[in-house]
Amino acid sequence: MSRATSHLRRNWGKYLFLSSVISIGGYFGNRRYKDDQIMRRLSREAFAFQDKRHRVAEPLEKVFVLFNPSAGRGKARKLFHRFAAPILYLAGSDVTIIEL
Repeated sequence: MSRATSHLRRNWGKYLFLSSVISIGGYFGNRRYKDDQIMRRLSREAFAFQDKRHRVAEPLEKVFVLFNPSAGRGKARKLFHRFAAPILYLAGSDVTIIEL
């Protein structure tokens, strides 16, 4: 038996743990990459919408965002500012943020 094979047989748990960590990290990295690609596409669409002329009598949309800081894991504010806020601001919406 070769040295590498015997080493693998003795430390199979470590290799299993390492392969699990690498595959989970790859999954989350891939998911984040896809989210960023979607955000880029939506930002381009919102930016194009901003450049269109609006009628003078047509008011811009008003958006009210409510945050409850004690709910869940507290990631709502961070996710809103990362994903939703840029699109709303580029679209020309009037955004009001309220924390409860």
